Amino acid sequence: MTEKSTGTEKPKGGSLGAFSMSKLLSMLYETAKPHLTDTELKFVSDAADYVTLESGDMASIAEAIGCAVENDDNREGGLQCGSIQGNIPAFFWHIGRNYDLLDGLTFIGGDAEFKLQERKDGTA
Repeated sequence: MTEKSTGTEKPKGGSLGAFSMSKLLSMLYETAKPHLTDTELKFVSDAADYVTLESGDMASIAEAIGCAVENDDNREGGLQCGSIQGNIPAFFWHIGRNYDLLDGLTFIGGDAEFKLQERKDGTA
């Protein structure tokens, strides 16, 4: 497995940098990992299944929004996308934070699966 920076390495001055869910998950996982049982590692490794489902939902939502925007754009008066009207940047920031969370879950899920396999192989 290739190593990925968890983003939790402390820069000079002890700061962890800007907060993100991905950084938080990685930091907590790296701290807990040596103490997790095989059952707990298996639970964490199931994050990949969650990410698959959540990514599919996000794709469906994005497609539906694209269709709504396209339909609104063809109406007289331009975009009128209901609750996101006038707040489109915040909506996309929310989507970005969700993808950051999925990235963190993907990393810890894959790493937990790798660690569990190492234990089974006796190489941990």
